[in-house]
Parts: sequence; structure tokens; C-alpha cells
Amino acid sequence: MKIYYDKKLFDEENIYSYLTGLIFLSLYFANSKFIFDIGVKITITDIAILGIFIFSLFRFFKKHNRMHIQIPTILLIVFIIFIVIVGLDIKRVKWPLRNLTLFIMCLRNIFLLISLSSFKLEENKILKTIANISIFISMISLILYFFYLFQYQQILSNQSLWAPGIWYVLGEGFILRLSGVGNDPNFFGMVNIIGLIFCFLLFKQRKYKIGAIVIFLSIILTSSRTLFIILGILVLIFTVLSSILKKSDILKEISVNYLKICLFFILFGILISLFMPSINIFDTIQERMISGIGNGFAGRFHLWSLAVSSFRTSPLIGQGGRYIRMTEGQYVHNDYLEILSSYGLIGFFVVMFFLLGNLKIGILNLTNNIKIGAYILLIVYMFFMMGFSIFFNPYIYFIIGLLWGNSYIEKHLEDGDGKYHGK
Repeated sequence: MKIYYDKKLFDEENIYSYLTGLIFLSLYFANSKFIFDIGVKITITDIAILGIFIFSLFRFFKKHNRMHIQIPTILLIVFIIFIVIVGLDIKRVKWPLRNLTLFIMCLRNIFLLISLSSFKLEENKILKTIANISIFISMISLILYFFYLFQYQQILSNQSLWAPGIWYVLGEGFILRLSGVGNDPNFFGMVNIIGLIFCFLLFKQRKYKIGAIVIFLSIILTSSRTLFIILGILVLIFTVLSSILKKSDILKEISVNYLKICLFFILFGILISLFMPSINIFDTIQERMISGIGNGFAGRFHLWSLAVSSFRTSPLIGQGGRYIRMTEGQYVHNDYLEILSSYGLIGFFVVMFFLLGNLKIGILNLTNNIKIGAYILLIVYMFFMMGFSIFFNPYIYFIIGLLWGNSYIEKHLEDGDGKYHGK
């Protein structure tokens, strides 16, 4: 019996879109429970990225594939310098295994950058692949979230159900927070922001209009204070970029469509509050923000002051990786202060050169919607870094990899005229 299949399903464009989608899907599990913990912790994301990096190396050594890589050499060198700083740090701290983990995370991140930079990314396929994954994950998460919401009283009365490690957590003020396939609402929402932006880049298609609403709702239900702030900052980012890139119609469209979605949810929230007083979205957001000002922000300000104090003690080279985490038992929740505290001015200048260098190179190379989306997300993640400790996590490197990548708009040769036309 012969099995027939469409060869186009496994052509180069599709293979790269599948692999990019696999990396994106793995990001949802980057903060989940570890597969291995032998001093150095290994996650699903690590295994996925390593496998794809090995595949990329194999393809790189095929002669016809070598010209596909377009890596900004200076930025790659700068990041390698940072990896060396983290590696040297292993010998001078009292927690070498922790710093070895950070070193391996840096290696994973450079593997991710190199892999994505070697891919030929066709705009439409990549945008749809990432948006579809995000929509699917959000829909499943929302269905299960509302299923558990109807069991709220049972969950509230049983403390063992407050944090099951997937789908939801019972947070401050006994608010049921959506956490999706991971165990942290913040990181779930952080990954979903990527899908949200890509849906707006495909907004002319009805499916992705609905998808944007689904993803937006899933982000709101995480009840993350930082994500609420980021959703507001997005309006500013779209407005500023639209004014800078005056010829970019897509940014103007995104700005208008994003405001429409925001207005839709404001009206939706008002209607829910009027007809279902027991479910008041505005009260939930207000309670989370007030709680944050009273407790969350106060705790973070304390951690930030500790980070500044430790930086002053050793301003040049810092106190060692994750110093506040290892001495106080908590993350700094601000990457910029964490880098200063851990690696001093040397590490801070290297990191800032890397980030700002990507901003500068990126804005000069917004040749398609993948790069426009990645550039918007890079700015968003640099804001995230003010409220979280995520620089060692793979999220921002996925974004930078898309910015570096050899992406293009698919073209075809029209019969007869010999000219290329955008598809």
C-alpha cells in the first residue's frame, strides 16, 4: 500500500515555519517544571532549542545553505563577551552551580539566536504559525479557566487546589488568575503578547481579529499588574513608531485596530459589571493595582534598593550572578538593576550595548511584517525587564532571532511580464 503526501508540506519554507513554531510553543513551558534537575536544571524549552540548533548546524554545513545566515557580527560578539563574563563568574561566587545554570542558559540563548538567524522565514507562514499556536493555547486555557471558575468555591475551600501548577493559580485577594499551560500567569501572558502582536499584523483576516480578542482576554485574565501596564504602554509604542516611520501604513492600522480592541473590552467590562455584578472585571483590576501599590510594589522597591546597595559595594564587577536571589531568596524583578548588582558596570554596559544595538539595527531593517512585529516586541520586552528578571530566559532571544533572521515576503513570477509581484 502506497502512502501519498504533498511534498510541499516538507519543503524548505514549511520546515522552517514548523521549527520556528516548535520553538515558540516551547516558550510556554520555559518556566514550567524541569525535566531534569541534577544541579543544573533542564526544561522542555532547552531540549527543543538544542535539537533545532543541531539541525541548523547540519544544514549550515550544506554548501547551499551557508549564505542564509545574516547575523549582526558586532552584536553576536558582544553577547559572547557577556557569556564569558557569566562563565568567569562561576569561580568567584559561593553558589557555582547556580552560575553554571546561568552560563548554560546563555549558551542556549545564543544557540536560539544562531538557529533563527539561519532560517529562511517566509512572512505569511511565520506570522500565521505563531498566531495560530497562540490562539489555540489561549482558547484551551480559557475553556479550562472558566471550567475551574465555576468550581471557585470548592477551590477556595481546599488550599491544595490553590496552585495546581497548570491552567490557574489562586492569587492575592483570592483572585483566580489564568496561568495557561505553565505555572506562572506573568510568563504565560508574556509569551501571549507575541501572538497578540502577530494577530494584529494579520488583522485583515477575520480569523485573526477573533484571535486577537481571544488572546487579549487571556492576557487580562492573568490579572498581572505588569501586563496591565504593558497593554497601556502598547498604545504609546504604536503611536511613537507610527510617527517615526511615517511611511509604514501597517503601524497606523495596528494602532487603530488595537484601540478598537481596547474599547471593545472596556465596553464588554461595563456590560458584564451591569448585568453580572458578581463578576466585576474593573473591580478585579483595581484590586490588583491597589494590592500592587500597597504590597507588590513596596516589596519590589525594597529589592531594588538592595540591588543598588550591592552594586555600590562592588560597582565595577558586581557581586556575582543572581546575588540578591541567592542572599535574599527573591529575584530583583528588574533586569537592569540585577545586571548592575550581579556583574557591575562592565556587565551592564555590555548588556545595554547589546539591547540598544538591536534597537538601532532593527529600525534600519524593517523590511517586512515579521521584523516590524519583532521590533515592537523587542521594545515591549525591554519594558518587561523593568518589572521582571527575564534576561536569561529565552523569550527576548526568540524576538531578537526573528529580528536578525533572513525573513522575506514570498514572491512569484507572473507569467508573461517577467516581473515579481508580492503574493
